[in-house]
Amino acid sequence: MPVRYNVSMDKRKAQGNERQDSNQIHQIKLNGGIIPYKMMPPRPHQVRIILRWQDGILCVSAPRGTPEATIQSAIERNCKWVLARQQASSTLHIRPLVPGDSICLLGVPWSIRQAGRIVGPDSLHRCIYVPEAPPSSQHEVLYALIKQMAAEVLPKRAWELANAHGLLPDNVRVREQKSRWGSCSSKRNIQLNWRLVQAPEWIFDYVIIHELAHLREMNHSVRFWSIVESILPNWQEARNWLKQYGNDLFRLRADGWVQF
Repeated sequence: MPVRYNVSMDKRKAQGNERQDSNQIHQIKLNGGIIPYKMMPPRPHQVRIILRWQDGILCVSAPRGTPEATIQSAIERNCKWVLARQQASSTLHIRPLVPGDSICLLGVPWSIRQAGRIVGPDSLHRCIYVPEAPPSSQHEVLYALIKQMAAEVLPKRAWELANAHGLLPDNVRVREQKSRWGSCSSKRNIQLNWRLVQAPEWIFDYVIIHELAHLREMNHSVRFWSIVESILPNWQEARNWLKQYGNDLFRLRADGWVQF
C-alpha cells in the first residue's frame, strides 16, 4: 500500500527543486545502508508525497516544488516499511492460486475449488469455482472472476450509501488503480479500486464515504473530515487498517499470487 503524507506546500517557486526525471536514481542512507529511489511525475494538483515499492525500487511522487529534504524526511519516517519492502522484493515468489487455496473476499476467506460444469463465485458456500485447466489458466480465470465480482459489489454498495446520505455522484466506476483506493473528479465521477473487494465491507465503506464527501468538499479540510465523521465515526480505524493491511490487497496479480 502506498504511504502518504500531507505536505505543507511552500508557494515560493524554488528553481531546481523539482524532481520530475523518472530516469534519474537518487539515494538515501537508511539504517546504515543505501536505498536507491526514483522520482515519478506527480498527478495534477497532487498535495501529498506518495511512496510505493515498484519493480524492485522505491518510487516517490511528490507535489511540484517539494524540497528534497522534505522528500527524504518522508522516506526516513517510513524507514521500517522501506526496508521491509526491500527485503521482500529480493525474495519475491509468485505462484498461481489453484484449487485448495483460499483468498479473502469481503474480508472473509473464500476457498478455490475446481468446477464440474459451472465456473464462478458461490456466495452461499464462500467459494469460487475454476475450470479444470493448467494452474496458470485457473489463476487467470480466478483473477477475472474477482475483478468481475468487484465491478458488481462496489458500485452497488456505493449507490446504497450515496442514496442513504444524499451524496449523489454522476457515475461510479471500478478500475485498476496502482496507488489510490478511490478518487472523485470535479465532474462528480467516482472511481474505486477493484482490489477493495478483498477487504471487509466497513473498509470499503470508508473509501466510498471518503469519495462521496468530496462531492461537497473537494479538499481535505476540517469541514471535509466532519462530513466523513458524521457518516462514519470510526473512519480513523478504517484508514489505519488500510495503512497496516492495504499492501496485502496487491498480492493478487494477473500472473500469480505474491508470496512474502
